[in-house]
Amino acid sequence: MDRADWLLLFLTTPARRGDRPKSIEPLRIMKGLFLMSQRGKGEIKDLYTFRPYDYGPFTTDIYADLDRLVTAGLAVQETVVGRSWRMYRPSLDGDSRAESLAGGLDPSERATIDEAYDFVASRGFLVLLRDIYAEYPDYAINTVVQGAAPKQ
Repeated sequence: MDRADWLLLFLTTPARRGDRPKSIEPLRIMKGLFLMSQRGKGEIKDLYTFRPYDYGPFTTDIYADLDRLVTAGLAVQETVVGRSWRMYRPSLDGDSRAESLAGGLDPSERATIDEAYDFVASRGFLVLLRDIYAEYPDYAINTVVQGAAPKQ
């Protein structure tokens, strides 16, 4: 599998559980893939190379992979009125592709993806950043979010 496949598996987490697919914003995708890269083993480990940026761990490679998924018809990009960013969700073809990919996952890979998704989906914006920064303080050094970075 390539990085975009792992990203698709992340996006389809609710659908793989039998829930309705959900749209998710780039910040949560970025933090979810960061957690997968940090906590995963084997092929998931170090999927992307992140650097500290305005909102913590960041890589432009995720945007490129999202574009690949959208172009391939595996994900849908949705406009958010009044925002410069877009939301993403899997398409029906993306759900089908992810279902076939998920069959080859071992339990630890599935757990890594599910835990990362649950982590980012269950927290508000500021709490998410605080929790990421608390666990990975080196990625908080360039934050622009007041009150999110851990105290020195």
